[in-house]
Amino acid sequence: RVPEEEWHYVCGCNQPQFNFTAASEDFYGRIFRIRTETTNQSSAWIPSEQVLCEHTATCSPLFNLTVKSDKVYLWTGHKDQSLKREFGGHIVFKALYWKEDQISNKQEYYVGGGTLKIEGLKSGQKYCFQVVYLAYSKLYGRPSRVLCQVIPISPAQENIQIIVVGILIVVVLFGFGVCLYCFYKNYKKVKLFLQPPLDIPEHIQKFFSEELPHQQLVSNGTQELELDNNVMYVSEDTRKEEEDRSDAVL
Repeated sequence: RVPEEEWHYVCGCNQPQFNFTAASEDFYGRIFRIRTETTNQSSAWIPSEQVLCEHTATCSPLFNLTVKSDKVYLWTGHKDQSLKREFGGHIVFKALYWKEDQISNKQEYYVGGGTLKIEGLKSGQKYCFQVVYLAYSKLYGRPSRVLCQVIPISPAQENIQIIVVGILIVVVLFGFGVCLYCFYKNYKKVKLFLQPPLDIPEHIQKFFSEELPHQQLVSNGTQELELDNNVMYVSEDTRKEEEDRSDAVL
C-alpha cells in the first residue's frame, strides 16, 4: 500500500522471494508487509521499507518547463535520492526536444540535474520535451512524460509584425487606389479594348459570296438597255442626214 491508504492483496506465494520489478504495475512509493501462515496459525505482519527508485526499474525522471521567447528553462530532478546513492555520478539526465512535426529530428542534452537553458528556438513553433535516465551510459527506468509547448513571440517581434502588416495594408490600399484612378482616366480605351471584335457570321458571308439568280437578270437588262441606247443614237443621225439631203434638194 501507499502510506495512509488501505492494504491491497498481492499474492499468496510459496517461494521465499518475489521479483516485483518484473510486474507491469509501478510499485514506487509502496510499502509491503508479509507474514507466514499455516492451517491454524499465522505470524505477525512484518512491514518492508518504502519502495524507492533503487528498488525498481520503473522510475522516470521529474522535469518541468519554463517557456520564454526563443528559449526554454528545463528543470530536472529525482523522485528520491536513492539513485544518486546507488550510481553516484554515473546517473545522468538525457534531455530531448524536437519540433512537433519533426519527431525523427531530436536534439539531445546531457545534464547531471538542476536547470538546463535551451536557446535558439523559433518563436511561434511548437516544441516537445522529454527526459530519460542514463546509468553508465545506458538507458535506465522509464522515460518521462512528453510536454509540448508553443514558444511565444517576444514583444519586439510582435511590434515588428504589427508594423510590417500595417505597411502591407497601406501598400495594398495605395496600389488599389492607383488602379482605380488609371481605370477612371482610361475608361474609354479600356472599354474599347475589352469590346469583342465585330465578325460577320459564317453563314451570312457564305450567303453574300454566292451568285444570286436575280443578279444575272439585272446584268442582262443592263446590256439590253445599252443596246437600245446605241440603236436610238444611230437612228437620230440617220434622220438628220436625211433632213440635210432634203434641204439641199429644195
